[in-house]
Amino acid sequence: MGNIKLPSAEAAALPPVRGFMDGWNEVLTGWGVTFGKWAASPSNNGSVRYVRQIIDWNEVQNGGPGAFDFTRYWALREHLREWNTENPQRPLRILPVCMGCPQWAQPWGYQCPVYWNWCHESHDGQFGTFVAETLKYFDAPGYRLVDAVEIWNEPNTPEFGAVPYSRFAGLVWNGQYYAGLYYQQGNYSRPMTVLAGGIAMFGPASKTSTCVQGGTSPPGEGGSMNGWSYENGKFVRIPMTWQTYLKSFQESIQWSTFDLGIHPYVFSSEGTAAKILTLFDEAKNLTVQASGVPLRNLWVTETGCSSRSPWGQQGQQDVLLSVTEGLAQRSRCKAMIVYRMWDDSEPANSPFVGYGLGRLTPAEEKKQAWWALHAAWA
Repeated sequence: MGNIKLPSAEAAALPPVRGFMDGWNEVLTGWGVTFGKWAASPSNNGSVRYVRQIIDWNEVQNGGPGAFDFTRYWALREHLREWNTENPQRPLRILPVCMGCPQWAQPWGYQCPVYWNWCHESHDGQFGTFVAETLKYFDAPGYRLVDAVEIWNEPNTPEFGAVPYSRFAGLVWNGQYYAGLYYQQGNYSRPMTVLAGGIAMFGPASKTSTCVQGGTSPPGEGGSMNGWSYENGKFVRIPMTWQTYLKSFQESIQWSTFDLGIHPYVFSSEGTAAKILTLFDEAKNLTVQASGVPLRNLWVTETGCSSRSPWGQQGQQDVLLSVTEGLAQRSRCKAMIVYRMWDDSEPANSPFVGYGLGRLTPAEEKKQAWWALHAAWA
């Protein structure tokens, strides 16, 4: 991955995190009215600190290498700025998730929409520049909305490209490098944290639940399946659990100065919270075992629980409160971002229907877990 001298993992290691940042995962682009309703809600008493939003490289640099156009994300940036100006004691930050690939960067992927394909390795530097420009856009003077960026969403699943761990390492490496370079050049107000994108992790599935990760191995067999490996210049289909993917990714990137995003989900109704926390602990242990030095921090950039049967609203609330308490007691946990804000956003045939903490139609409703999380996070 080049001959650039990087800091050692030991030099980059941080002390354990006390507490964590919290927030929602939602598709907020173009949602001016919805975002306004949510931000103005009396329940938003300063407890929520992050909103997570995918930023698509294909959207902002579609015409070729050169100028970047963030028009699609302008309204979201303005809403966040207005909220922070009017509420300086309870500011909101965005966690952008940089992913996708424009046609000119030679996209490649597996059974996913073209915009979740990943680029040819010859364009990794341009992907890194896209990451750096995204941070610059949200950290512009008068905004200061960002302090971290996540690279990719669930790279180990077919839905989001089934990115081979070696290719994912190239994307993360370049994102980290160019973000650091931009900071050294004075483009940011403060150092920026780079996350290796949320690795999808699955615990036991109940008999009534269907895992959304189409084409993956059953969650009870240890996690999802990465569709491809890159060996001797060729892509080879191989089954791979999330544990193997994470370990192989870390070994291929050769250094550990980035944070790690993880998505612990459990689809069984018995011991849901405990199993989610066990997945976190397993990922945490793997990051130590891979190099002997822990990654700086772990971010739970997605987790959640359904309010549908057999949990119900009370069960959803209890699970999320238990996960909140458990993560707050664990070192190196930087964030807990709940999937998701609104049920309205989920396709009707998705097994994640019911994961929202509220709905907007036919009438606005906030579930028990919405109010309970605000109180706990505050």
